Amino acid sequence: MLTIKTARSIFLLTGMIYASCSFADMQAAMQAVNNNDYATAIELLTPEADNGEAEAQYQMGLLYADGLGTEANQDTAAEYMQMAASQEHEEAITWLTDRDIEPEGNPEDDC
Repeated sequence: MLTIKTARSIFLLTGMIYASCSFADMQAAMQAVNNNDYATAIELLTPEADNGEAEAQYQMGLLYADGLGTEANQDTAAEYMQMAASQEHEEAITWLTDRDIEPEGNPEDDC
């Protein structure tokens, strides 16, 4: 029988394992960007961005904006930046506002 204490421990351990895998994937993705291996960066960043990782969303936005490893697509870049900005990612918010795009879901809008 699974106790509440055991269930909590399993939940926390699973979260730590996921976080360390996510961190390792992000490190590998950023290394790929630094090595100009944009195809690998996109391959590694896409699942992280899809899972809600704001930094991965921001990096994907940059890759799409500049057409690195993919065809340039400003609409897709803005979508990724919006996702990151909704999590208060400062660089994504700046990227959007520099292009006169209103960040969606920005908590400052609720004031």
